[in-house]
Amino acid sequence: MEEKNNLSGEVTLAAIAELLRATTESLETKIADSAKTTTESLEVKLTATTESLEAKLTSTTESLESKIAASAKETVRLLEQKIDDSVGELAAMTQNHFLKLEEEVAEITSDVQEIKLNTLDIKADLNKKVEVFKHNDLIYRVEKLEKKLA
Repeated sequence: MEEKNNLSGEVTLAAIAELLRATTESLETKIADSAKTTTESLEVKLTATTESLEAKLTSTTESLESKIAASAKETVRLLEQKIDDSVGELAAMTQNHFLKLEEEVAEITSDVQEIKLNTLDIKADLNKKVEVFKHNDLIYRVEKLEKKLA
């Protein structure tokens, strides 16, 4: 009979309650299904995002490692070149100093030879003066003896 009442257009509290219960169950089922679908979708998206981030992280890490290695090689090359340049400059400076020292030694050697020649000249002059002195001394002594004997 209640079905007849429902069909006839009368609304009863029991019918509303039944409708609310059925609608609530239907909504709860739809909400649960929607939550499950959303959770699964989010899990899939999260997994895909995580995998994408891991791939990007791996790629970035490899790129950075490659750049660091290249930078290290370039730094080593530049340092080796600076060392080679420094060695060349040091060799040039050392050679220049040795050439200057060689010139100074040659100058000192010529000064020493000149001093030796001057010393020989002085010795020769001194020997001449000594001989003149001896000669004059002998003349004086002979004159003195001649005066004594005369």
